[in-house]
Amino acid sequence: MFSWHAIPFLRLVIPFIAGILLGFHHALPLTISGSVILFLLFSTSYIKSSSDIHSQYKWKTVYALVLSICIFLLAWTYTWDSQSINQQSHFSKVQKSKQIEIEITELLNIKGEYQKLHATVNSVIDSSGTRHSTSGKILIHFWNDTTKTLLPGDRFLVSGQIKPISDPLNPDDFDYQYYLTTKDIYHKLYVKQHHHLLIQHNPTKFSSLAYQIKTACNNRLKANIIQKENYGVAEALLLGYKYDIDNQTNLIFARTGTLHVLAVSGMHVGLIYGLLTWILGALTRFKLGKYFKFGIIVLGIWSYAFISGMGASILRAVVMFSFISLAQISGRKTHTFNLLAASACILFLFDPLCLFDPGFQLSYSAVAGIILIYPLLKKYCYSKFIVLKYIKELLALTLSAQVFTLPFSVFYFGQFPNLFLIANLLIIPLTTILIFSLIILIIMPYGKLSLIVGNWIEKGLSLNFNIAEFISNNKYSVTDQLYISITEAGLLILLASIITMYFYHKSVKTILAACIVLLFTFGIRTARTIYSQLQNEITVYKGIKKLYYVCINGNDAIIIGEENQFEKDQFLQQSLKKYFARKNIYHHKFVSAKKMFVSTNFLLIPGVGFQFFDKTMTIATSEHKYRHKEEVQKSE
Repeated sequence: MFSWHAIPFLRLVIPFIAGILLGFHHALPLTISGSVILFLLFSTSYIKSSSDIHSQYKWKTVYALVLSICIFLLAWTYTWDSQSINQQSHFSKVQKSKQIEIEITELLNIKGEYQKLHATVNSVIDSSGTRHSTSGKILIHFWNDTTKTLLPGDRFLVSGQIKPISDPLNPDDFDYQYYLTTKDIYHKLYVKQHHHLLIQHNPTKFSSLAYQIKTACNNRLKANIIQKENYGVAEALLLGYKYDIDNQTNLIFARTGTLHVLAVSGMHVGLIYGLLTWILGALTRFKLGKYFKFGIIVLGIWSYAFISGMGASILRAVVMFSFISLAQISGRKTHTFNLLAASACILFLFDPLCLFDPGFQLSYSAVAGIILIYPLLKKYCYSKFIVLKYIKELLALTLSAQVFTLPFSVFYFGQFPNLFLIANLLIIPLTTILIFSLIILIIMPYGKLSLIVGNWIEKGLSLNFNIAEFISNNKYSVTDQLYISITEAGLLILLASIITMYFYHKSVKTILAACIVLLFTFGIRTARTIYSQLQNEITVYKGIKKLYYVCINGNDAIIIGEENQFEKDQFLQQSLKKYFARKNIYHHKFVSAKKMFVSTNFLLIPGVGFQFFDKTMTIATSEHKYRHKEEVQKSE
């Protein structure tokens, strides 16, 4: 039975999340939040001392409400203050900066002549030579000197022009600016050759040691797995390093609903946790055995996090499984959902902005689905045959995880993998074997045996990819060009939660609540559909040295540009697909800017421009000089 009283941390995390959402955009000074909290505490104490109400239950409700408000206000203030851009010490506040001292925090991929990395700005030297102690993170494109090895913890004095992160080039492009904002990064800097000076090389720092071990594991994989495609997938499976995977491979796994296997997260840590729990099961027979078991399991999963680079996704999973292990050793019967909420609270205390990370949202919603829905489906998984029982349980597990992740998946990716059950049934077992095999390959000594193991792993990786590719190539494998707003995604998650609660409590109130949420969601969807039928606007898209003019009237669109050139620009195609899904565009056609075209409310004159209803626009002759044009506002 699912009980609200068994999950006190959930009652804490809800106001915490509400405070983070407001604190991300709006300021709340500590003086105001502190004053309100003190007022609530004193007024509650005064009312209780002078009130005739003696009901313990009523006062528990009041205390819970006051506590929720206090957490909400503190989270609001804490989130705003935790963003370095809001601090006076942020490096962007220094005028006329000449040089900055940076410390590398995370190494990303190498692109062309530059190494991409994140760094903190410890100080800034202005044009007068004055050094200012500063704070804040920055995106660095560092000149890739192959003779030197960069490590997290290294400190440099660099020079160059600090620029704000650029806006998306086109509507519905991936918003890299917003993504970096959720990482507390607002500026970028290109450090050219000879524009940097090494101040301190720190190979013994904790983050540096983790990166070196991860690099050593990568090199070990590279030495035993020959094909570049398989090596890239192996890196992603074991270490979460995805920069060596091409876009086509990512697309194939995304279309099958198994992209999560290429990101080290809860599934990978869960496999390590499950294996260690099974191996160390006999220790519980001894007096202090459970303590040794707890220590080895926690050491094992944190060691795995260490060698995989201590990424955000794996840290989330490790924290959660550490809480589960702690609950088991304490002997207390703690609801798993309470542990999930507790781990989220811990992560929010360290980094409240992790709430906006899609990986956080997907991983926690998947685990929440498994905790809530899998017990309801498990009773239908019984079978006399072990293999059939395993298949049923895996299908139930996959379906449970999908229920709460579906709204996020559609919101972020605009598609739904129709064959995700079949794909997970085939790919997850093979992936599990591959992960354990890769761990064995990493720890075994060099020699012929490691090459043999590497060869068998490579065959398994090829088989895994071939299965995913076969499913992906099916014309019914995915439903794309879907769109839901963040409000609709939240309402769908709420609806799924209410329906799940009904199966636990069988309450008429849950049916009524579900109907209200469903009606509200349907109302938003209907309003957007009606609005789309009235839209009349022009949007300018920037392609590869070409501009495309998208004229929208209702649910139809005319694209002014060359279709054969448009088909070569995959990024532009993806952006326009998302844009059409958001705007409810069902039909579109291309019109060449080199030929005269006349249609109802549309006139195109080559070399001059076009008129669309009451809007007139000149077609640029030197299109390569244009970077971006904003969407033309809808006419009154």
